[in-house]
Parts: sequence; structure tokens; C-alpha cells
Amino acid sequence: FFFGFFGLSRKMSGFTATTTLSLPGPREVISGERCAEILTDMAASMASANSPSHEGVSRLSLGDKSYTADGCSAMCSGLLEKCVNVKYLDLADVIAGRMEDEGLIVLSTFASSAAKSLTGLTGLDLSDNAMGLKGISSCMPLFKAFLPTLKELRMCNDGLSHQSMGEVADMLTEGDGAQLSCLHFFNNMSGDLGCSHFKRIIDAQKEEGLMKDLRFSGTRAGSEGSVHIAEALKGKNDVFGKSVEKLDLADNTFSGAGGEVLAEAFEGGFGKNLTELNLRDCTLGDDNAARIFKALGEKLTMLDVSGNELTEEGCEALGEVVKRNAGLEVLMADENDEMGSEGALLVLEGLKGGGGSKLKKLGMANCEIKGKGARAVVAIAPSLPALEQVGLDGNMFCAAWVEKLGDALGDKLVEMEDNISDEEDDDDEEE
Repeated sequence: FFFGFFGLSRKMSGFTATTTLSLPGPREVISGERCAEILTDMAASMASANSPSHEGVSRLSLGDKSYTADGCSAMCSGLLEKCVNVKYLDLADVIAGRMEDEGLIVLSTFASSAAKSLTGLTGLDLSDNAMGLKGISSCMPLFKAFLPTLKELRMCNDGLSHQSMGEVADMLTEGDGAQLSCLHFFNNMSGDLGCSHFKRIIDAQKEEGLMKDLRFSGTRAGSEGSVHIAEALKGKNDVFGKSVEKLDLADNTFSGAGGEVLAEAFEGGFGKNLTELNLRDCTLGDDNAARIFKALGEKLTMLDVSGNELTEEGCEALGEVVKRNAGLEVLMADENDEMGSEGALLVLEGLKGGGGSKLKKLGMANCEIKGKGARAVVAIAPSLPALEQVGLDGNMFCAAWVEKLGDALGDKLVEMEDNISDEEDDDDEEE
């Protein structure tokens, strides 16, 4: 069993530790019989002098296991209901392979058990469970019991349709609503209407400076839905625009009006203190992307702007934001197929100008870069001391430049499988 101690804090009586308890081993089916074996082993482990009691567990991870109905019931009575002081509960991926009826029983049993036993849950992970409206209803006791205390919610890869998102929004906005510091929705199928329900959840956030980590990505949202997302963020600029540290809006369509509203949000100060920003596959285009880049602050450690139709114009603004973020560790700008060598040079100049001292990962694959860009990568590589990985595949490098890149970067260079071999199409006049 994994017992971890994190977040050591001083109290009047001395030091206390936050304890995480996770079930051991790989993914498996937890039947009643298997649960009994686990609980027996756990009891022996917890009897040792250095192990915490059930009451000392504050983070409980029961996820990444597939529970039968009797296995879930046994786990609740034998463990969950004894860990009364748990603040963060991980129930991700607990019904994989179960038939619908049994899966709903498992979700309902976990939810009811936690609702009646735990004293003040603040964090909940329900990711990787095929929810649907019935699944959301099965989890309702959790939301009803802990809405006033809930601060972190993760519901990723749950197959949430717009109807399911509506149910979630109804629960999270009831009364004063859940005031959240972390909210993750990823890889669902909520579409444009689901985005309007996401906006309702964001509109209900009233506690100033609380939200730190916000993810709404991979939602199959089109242009209409992305307007809802952007308007939600713009409307909360004064509430958490300057407190949010991580923002993931990847794979939403921010071309057109949505991109303009999003740019307005950033220009109004939203995200000024971001450390991580993921705008991958948002089709922003040069104008709106440049407006966002110019508005960003100087605390970024991760920036992903892949798939945004950036040309030389957008890359100029990207180079500037890279230059003023000396702590940048990850920069991804793949699949901007109009970037070309000139755009790549502008980005690389930003790294050379100060933004590359801590860079570990760089991606500019599938960007129509030719020999001139390759020469710049080779030249700058020695000045990037922390560099661990460079992705440049799918560009227009001739065989000679592929070889030179390999020589300069060694095993840091991601395998180059898809590049042109015609040296006559190269743009490097010094070659």
C-alpha cells in the first residue's frame, strides 16, 4: 500500500502530515473476495508503528480498479467509511468493463457511502467513468452532501453529452453553488450546448482569487460553443482572471468571434499570472493569437500553441512572449503549417533572447520549415542547457539537414521520418 506524506504544516501541538492511501498493484477486478484479501493485507500494514490510522488518511485513491457490486460494497464498509477525514477522493475509472446496471450500482454505492461517512470532502475525481445521465444521477449524493465544501472537481473522459453537462451544471450551481479552485473537463462530447452549461458553472464562481486550475478541452465544441467559453472567462476577469495559474482550452474552435472574445479577455488582464497555457488546436489565427501573446505575463513554464494557423506575423508575437518568459520549460508550436523558416527564426530568436535558459521540450513539427530554420536550430542548440527533447518531424528538411540536426541534437531529436529529400527545394542559401 502506498502511504505518502505531503504538505507538512505546523500546528500548536506540533507537526501533522497529510496522508495519501492508494490501493496497490495494476488494474484488476475487485470482487467481494478480492476486496477481503486487500483489506486483510491493509490491516496488517496499518498495524505497524509507522503507518497512519484510518482517521489519519486525508487523500484516498480507489480508482483504476473495476469493482463488482459486492466488491464495491465491501470496500465501502471496510475502508471508505472508516476514513472519515478524507478530503480528496479519487473514484476515477471504477466501472470499466461493468454492465450498465452494475456500473450504476457501483457509482451509487460509492457516492452514498462517501456522503454519509466523510466529514468535509473538498476534492473529487470522477474521471474515466462512462457517465451519461444515469451515472450523473447515481453520483448525486456526493454533490448534494459536499457542494458547500467542494473545491476541486475532475470529470475527464466521462463521455459527458450536453444533457449530462446540463445535469452537472444544475448540481454545481444549486444555491450559492460550488466555489472551485480546480475544475477539469476533458475529452467529453458536450459540444456547443455543453459549452453553455460550462458557462453557467463559471458564471456561478463568486469567490475572488480562488480558481487556480481550469481545464475545458477536447469537448467537440464548434465556433458557437467557443464563444460561450470565451464569454465565461471574460466575465470572470475580476473574480479569478489574475489568480488562475493553469488554463487548458485545447481543441476548441476559436476562429472568428470566439477568438476575438478570448483575446479581449486576455487583454483585460485574464491569465496575467498563468504558469501553464494550452491553446493547442484552437485555430486562433495570427491576429487573435498575437493579441493573446502580447497580453501574457512573465510566469509561463508551459505554452502550447500548436495547430493555430500561425504565420510569420503570429510567430513574431510568439517570439516576444517567449523572450520575456525566462522560466519557460515547454514550448509547443507544432502543426502551424504556414510558419515556415522565417516564422521559426522569430520563435528561436525569442529563445535566444532569454526564454530558453530552462527549456526542456521544444516542438515545431509539421511547420513547413526548411534549411534556414534547421541552421538556426543547430546554432541555438548549445545555448539551451536544459533541453531534453526537440520535435521537428514533418518539415521540409533535405537529407543533409536531417543528418546535421541529428548530429547537433543527438538523442534529444525525436525520430525524423517524414521530411523531403529534394535539396533543390531548400531555402538555405548558405548551404
